[in-house]
Amino acid sequence: MVKNGLAYFNKDESCEDDRPGRPVTVVTEENVRKIEKLVLADRRIKLWQIAEELQISKERVGEIIRAYEYEKTSARWVPKC
Repeated sequence: MVKNGLAYFNKDESCEDDRPGRPVTVVTEENVRKIEKLVLADRRIKLWQIAEELQISKERVGEIIRAYEYEKTSARWVPKC
């Protein structure tokens, strides 16, 4: 099995993910701005509330919040220092 794997990667083929499925398209600048406005308006807002407001999953909301420099501190979202 390792031999077959090495042979596959030694070819000049790309290692791109060609699996079928829907690409992640909800992480857009528009959604980032909307989430930022919601967080700044109410620092105690919960992920599920943001997800309901924007009609996206909680996982994507969490990903956007963590990627754009926010962390949960004492039940409030605050910018990282």
